Amino acid sequence: MHNVTSFSFGGKIFDTLYVTASSLGLNEEEKKVFSFAGSLFDVNTGVKGVAGNYITK
Repeated sequence: MHNVTSFSFGGKIFDTLYVTASSLGLNEEEKKVFSFAGSLFDVNTGVKGVAGNYITK
């Protein structure tokens, strides 16, 4: 995968890994080679993430 921009666990029990990839800066030929650039992926990893801590006032 080319140009991974972010990843985070999600889903009801945080067992899905979401990964985003950017197509920013790719020319037309590179977009053909990296056809999944600009996409969102969900990956079942077999492990669980944890909920984030949010600060509220």
